[in-house]
Amino acid sequence: MRFESEGIKNVIIRDAGLLESKIPSKEGVFDVGLLVEDPVTRESDWWRGEISKDHGPGKLATKQWWEITLDSLNKIGWKHGTSFLTENLQSLIGKETTVKVASREYEGVTYYAPQILAPWAPRKPSATEEAEMLKKMFGFDAVPAAATSAAAVGAEAFGPAAQVNPAASGQPKYNPFNPKSPQ
Repeated sequence: MRFESEGIKNVIIRDAGLLESKIPSKEGVFDVGLLVEDPVTRESDWWRGEISKDHGPGKLATKQWWEITLDSLNKIGWKHGTSFLTENLQSLIGKETTVKVASREYEGVTYYAPQILAPWAPRKPSATEEAEMLKKMFGFDAVPAAATSAAAVGAEAFGPAAQVNPAASGQPKYNPFNPKSPQ
């Protein structure tokens, strides 16, 4: 399923390789493609980095597109320099990173596509996303609705051993080696 909203997304690279350029009329131009997937929503799409000698837009006009693509790959740990061989690109499969997903209009339809690769630190999932991940992993709500404190959640989810340390809660702790210790 394609991305359905804008924003910074935590993703996993699921596939990588060389793709035909989005602009087929340009000779000798190709794209590096990384299939990125949000592991929570299962939304995915190809991030594309152009390999050409054309110059980038705006502030990037001093760099050629291959340099811009290489900079993006370096941010996620690329170790192969300008060797864009498919087997080198596939070394990125399974890597976790972030992408900025942006919207664009085309013939009255809004599309969402990964635009910028890994400029941010991984984003912590929201409480809703964490609950959704746990539900997918275990098949049930991991935190009972009635649980209102960490101690209650620990006791209900993991048994009595997970209860709050009595010494930390102001109660004296039983010491079997001290005859004056409370029981």
